[in-house]
Amino acid sequence: MTDVRDPWIGKITGIDRSLNGLTDGFQPLFKVNDRLGKLDQHLKSISSSKVIKSLSDMEIIQKVLSDFKSNVPEQNEKIWKGLDQCTTDYGFRFSTDKFQVTEKIIKSVKNLKRATQLTDLNVENFKAEFDAFFNSLGFKNFKNQGDSEKQIPEILKKLKTDNGLSSIRESITKLKAKFDGLDVATLKDDAGYILQNEQDLKPNEFDKEIKLHKCLQDNKPSESFQGVLATQKLRNLNSDDIADVESAVSSVSEVSKSLSDLAKLPDEMKKEAKEATNALNKLPDSLAKSKVIGQSVTYLQYANKLKELEPQVAQLKSVGPSVETEIRKISSPKSRKEVEDQWGDHKVEMDALEKSLSSIKSFDSKLDVSKAKSLGDYSNPLKDLSTISDTKINPIEKSKALETLIAQPTIDPKTKEDLEESKKTLDQMVPLDLEFSSHKSQFQSAPAAFKAVHDFLVGFLSVEHSQVDEIESGISMMTVIGGSGVGILLVACLAGLIFLFIVRRRAQKFIDNNRLINEKTARAAHVKILNAMEGFIEDEKGQGYTIPTPEKHRYYSDTRCNPKTRVEVKACPQGIHANWVKTRKNKRFIATQAPIVDTQADFWHMVTEHSSEAIVMLCSDDEIKINKCTQYFPATIYDEKEKKKKVEVNFGPFTITADSVTKILDDTVCERVLKVKHKENKTTRRVTHYQYLAWPDRSVPDDHVTSLALMDLVKDSKKPIIVHCSAGIGRTMAFIGLQFAYEEVLYNKGSSWLDTMVYMRDSRWGGIQASVQSVWTLLGVFLRIMRRYKLSKKPYDEDVKIMLQHKKNKQANKDEGDNRVIKQRALEAAKQVAKGATKTGASRTTGGSDSSSEVSS
Repeated sequence: MTDVRDPWIGKITGIDRSLNGLTDGFQPLFKVNDRLGKLDQHLKSISSSKVIKSLSDMEIIQKVLSDFKSNVPEQNEKIWKGLDQCTTDYGFRFSTDKFQVTEKIIKSVKNLKRATQLTDLNVENFKAEFDAFFNSLGFKNFKNQGDSEKQIPEILKKLKTDNGLSSIRESITKLKAKFDGLDVATLKDDAGYILQNEQDLKPNEFDKEIKLHKCLQDNKPSESFQGVLATQKLRNLNSDDIADVESAVSSVSEVSKSLSDLAKLPDEMKKEAKEATNALNKLPDSLAKSKVIGQSVTYLQYANKLKELEPQVAQLKSVGPSVETEIRKISSPKSRKEVEDQWGDHKVEMDALEKSLSSIKSFDSKLDVSKAKSLGDYSNPLKDLSTISDTKINPIEKSKALETLIAQPTIDPKTKEDLEESKKTLDQMVPLDLEFSSHKSQFQSAPAAFKAVHDFLVGFLSVEHSQVDEIESGISMMTVIGGSGVGILLVACLAGLIFLFIVRRRAQKFIDNNRLINEKTARAAHVKILNAMEGFIEDEKGQGYTIPTPEKHRYYSDTRCNPKTRVEVKACPQGIHANWVKTRKNKRFIATQAPIVDTQADFWHMVTEHSSEAIVMLCSDDEIKINKCTQYFPATIYDEKEKKKKVEVNFGPFTITADSVTKILDDTVCERVLKVKHKENKTTRRVTHYQYLAWPDRSVPDDHVTSLALMDLVKDSKKPIIVHCSAGIGRTMAFIGLQFAYEEVLYNKGSSWLDTMVYMRDSRWGGIQASVQSVWTLLGVFLRIMRRYKLSKKPYDEDVKIMLQHKKNKQANKDEGDNRVIKQRALEAAKQVAKGATKTGASRTTGGSDSSSEVSS
């Protein structure tokens, strides 16, 4: 109903009047929708995958129990008596000594059988080959020992040069293989033993054993077997599954009651029908247009959903080898074949998905409705939906395959976690039909259908409609229900325009709501945000873990590490000051302090343990010189010919060398491809190190060009992206915020900037320490939104000028920093007094400036 009343409808149709007529006409449909919405809530509990699985398990048990016959107890008694009788008639106790002769005969036969493999051995050929080799050595008179010994050095040299031993070595290897596992010395004795003990090969006990098995087979326990199977199934039944089924039964009862109430809907719809409902029903060929528009809008939504799943699709692609390995572990050929068929040709399917994603991006890049003036204009891009590449994939079957593999008891926990993640992605893909080309005709017809709706709406909204109910006016039930056809059509139009315009408009609204007015009000607003952020987590800070110790890491006494998100490093039991920052789309960042002298090895342990591929360093070379950050990577050194020398550095068990060092992004970033070798584990990995050379200490860059370009270089890594400045809170979280806050705003364009900042700082306490950093991050999100939705860049350009005034106002920045430090010290002092202490903790003396350094910009 909100979309139907949106003023934008009046704007696009050029009608400057109330939209109540449209709302009144849809009243019967709204009523039905409300009723069905309540019914849907009950159906959700029934249709959940968990309940469906429980019901499926119960169905299997029910089938087993249905085969359970009433005479099973009597049959069991007969079977037990039969088993006792078999034991009495044919059972016996025997010693393994009775079978020693038989075992020895079998062993001798196996040895003789191995000897039969020598029948194809041609001794004469081998002798001739060996003689030819010996003659090729060139001894003049081999029998003359003195002359032969003199020739040996020359012959050996010749053999080494000509590789003369290769052919004879191959022949000897073949000959040796013939005799491998064969004890030639015992062949004669083996044959004699077999002949001597032939009569003892089959002892009498064998006949008794065979008769016992025959007797047991005659006791056919098929009916009892069903009872045993049913008992096993019941034992394996989870009590939670029973609870799920009981809940489903209760919901079915509610649904049944609601379904009976649906019979009253026609009468209720007639009561709600007004003159406007009849007027809405006059759109010619509404159902046909509804189908065209509905399918076009639906496939637009499919394309958008697949684009949102792009990171998950990449993860799904990566599990291919793991799935193949797990499938090979299935012992049953039949089960293995079934899972293989369900999984399908993963490589072909993933290639097709990537091609679809590429064409969706191409479609999206051409989506420009900035000059559209009618519904027809807005729908023109829908014609190009047919250009999106098709993907044929069966996510339901693939999900079943993963479900089977995940249930394997011996599966590796990490592999299981990856497969579970992939299964979630496949489950999200189930509703998507990605064969766009099959609906080309509907896509081509969409603009005409939208235009017809536009013209109809203009006519409909140009006149006032009566508020009187039409029951007495002779409107038939079919007319009222038929009106829902155009209702569905118009709702489909509005749903499609959410993508083509309304989402774009909401993005613009977010920008408009957060614009900077002037330097003074911008500072006041963002200082207020910082204070609120601090207040939300102040009570939790006391829970921050107290390691790494100040003596080892010298971290700020007032900057504790959130224990809920801290990064664990097995090789560093004393801890490391780093936190996980996970975005809405599951991109993983590690925010940490700059390595100092005694934490360099710890830092590289963190990099290697978490398999990071990218490090973003926001410290300049000048900061290295004044010990705010150490040279934890090889320095660039030139020789006398001005060529870069290859330098290696060692930190603990790590040896770091630089394969390449390049200035990129207009020389504002130094890209180093580092080779990290662990001397103890003998492992080597490559890490790309990006040093932002131009990010001012205690401040922000003048714009976002370099920062966003750098983010584009690292954001698609599937591994954790490590980001640090000196303290790891101000500049670090401002950079991460370009991605974190951007994803939050895309997810909810109505969210407040305060909520977004609080959510981000909850990952890394102390993040975004100065108001100018909050402003800078906000404007970075502005710019990304403008690029995504092709919005005017003018608001960004205007607000950047205000930000630069903010940045250059040194006195205001100093006052802001001083006030924050005073507040922090007062809070710390109050805590110490409350504990009966008289001293505050020592602040960090090296490896970064005091906490105010990130504030006093």
